[in-house]
Order: sequence, then C-alpha cells, then structure tokens
Amino acid sequence: MRLHRRALLAAPFVLPGLARAADWPTKPVRIVVAYPPGGPVDTQARLIAPRLEARWGQPVVIENRPGNAGNVGALAVARAAPDGHSLLICASAHAINPGMYRNMPFDTARDFAPCSLLTAGAFILTVHPSVPARSIPEFIAYARANPGKLDYSSAGSGTGNHLAAELFKQMAGVEMVHIPFSGAAPANTAVISGQAPVMFNNMISAMQHMPDGRMFGLGVTTPNRARALPQVPAIAEFLPGYDVSGWYGLLTTAGTPATVVAEIHQAARAAMTTPAVTERIEALGLEVADMGPAPFAHFIGTEMEKWARVVEIAKAQVD
Repeated sequence: MRLHRRALLAAPFVLPGLARAADWPTKPVRIVVAYPPGGPVDTQARLIAPRLEARWGQPVVIENRPGNAGNVGALAVARAAPDGHSLLICASAHAINPGMYRNMPFDTARDFAPCSLLTAGAFILTVHPSVPARSIPEFIAYARANPGKLDYSSAGSGTGNHLAAELFKQMAGVEMVHIPFSGAAPANTAVISGQAPVMFNNMISAMQHMPDGRMFGLGVTTPNRARALPQVPAIAEFLPGYDVSGWYGLLTTAGTPATVVAEIHQAARAAMTTPAVTERIEALGLEVADMGPAPFAHFIGTEMEKWARVVEIAKAQVD
C-alpha cells in the first residue's frame, strides 16, 4: 500500500454511530515508546502527550522500553488491560518483525488494536564521499561492478533502514554486506567515518550531515520526492516500483472498546494537526498522516506481507 500524500491527509475516521467515550480515561494513560529517548518515536510521543493530557483531563506518562527492535515495548502493551490506558507508539519495524523473528512474544495481528497512523516519511540512500557515485544510476552501476564490496549500515537487523536496503538489493540486482549497529546514531557514525559507507538513512540524520559534505544523498525511498528535500530524486524514478515508507503509529491493546479506540484516533489527529506539532514533525523530515483504526489495521497487514517476502528472499530471519 503506497502512502501517497492524498492518503496521508485522508478524511478523519469515525465509526458510524459511535459517540466519544465520555467516561474514558478514568486514570493516567501511559504511552509506551519502544525505543530510547531522543529518537523520532520518542519525540512524537512527547509532542502529543501534553495535548492528549489537556483533552482527557488525566496525566499522560511516557514510558521508554527499548529493546529487540521494538518488541520489548510492544509486549508491555500487548499484555496490558484492554481498556485503552496503555498506548504504544510503534515504528514501521512493528510490521517487519513478524517476518523477521521466528519466535515473536506476541501476535502482531491479533494482540493490538490499531488506532491511528501518525506520520510517514522517506528514508534516503546516503553514501560516504569515498563512494564514487552521485546518482542512483551511478550507484547501481558501481555496486554491480563491485559485488559484495560495499558495506551498508543500519540501526539494527529488522529495522526499516535494513529492509529498505534489502529491497533495493533485490530490485537493483546488487550485492552489499549488512553491518548492523545498535541504533541510528552509531550507524550514522559508520557512514561518516567510511567504516560502512552506505546507509538508507532517516531524513533528520541525513539533513544534519549532508550540508557539510560528510555524506551525500542519492535518492529517497518513497514513490515521490520528499517535501523536505525536493532536490533529491526518488529512487523509483530510476527503479520503478521501489517504495518504502518509514512510518509511525499509535496502537492500544486488543479488545479495547471501539468507542475508546475511535477517541484515541480523534485525539491523536487533533494533536498532530496542531500547527506547532506539524511544524516540528516536518522539521524531522516527516509528514503528518491521518489514517484511522480500520484503514491503519489494513495497512499494517499489507506491510507485514510485503516485508515477510523481502525477509524470505534475503534469508534475513533471526531467532
């Protein structure tokens, strides 16, 4: 499922006949962030938390539970009471993990109630200056001429930038060696130093390091050019059909009443479309999205199928 701009700002989703859950929340709400403080997931949680708190009249507490590509934090919400008082901000790895890990601690499709797609954006193929390519065609030609000699970094096995690279390898017919790191910061350091000179980077990191020439951006992973970097072409302009979005969404525990799920979506939508929040999101190289519970659940399912195929072909599954 492609996340074109018209889908990012779709009509608000409201279940027919459902009024706002006026008697909810009845206690503090926690937002579980399955990643360390300071990253894009944590940033978004802290942007919306005070606005949700003001709307709901209850404290909204951020709880960082990093580990295992987001599975540690997700498990905490999967096991929570189905009352909407535990929320999870997930990244696109949430849909990658079922195909990536043989032994998942929960069922991604059954154990969560998707509430709202919050934001989406492109990764960008970045290279160290030592890589003799300044365009996607030049990069593909160089990689084909040097099979297995290019190392690419990622924030860890199963992350969005890892699988974006694997899909690129499959579609472009190139061989590169994966060097996983324990987060985006060390992966970026590896690109800047030339240790692993290629990375399908997140936009905010790339925009920090491209202006001074420490890395070059060759192409973005979405079908269209990114609003934040309109001068950088889409990889799909040279590799038709290539399409990867990094996205972030809000989930709660399966079994939560539909009225509560609908209210979480509406509250998140109101928070994300606040001008100050939208401005901050766009500074991260992302776009505010608006996809409600049913379409978001469908989208997660299509993403799970897509990445399971990529993982199978790449033989990237881990225990």
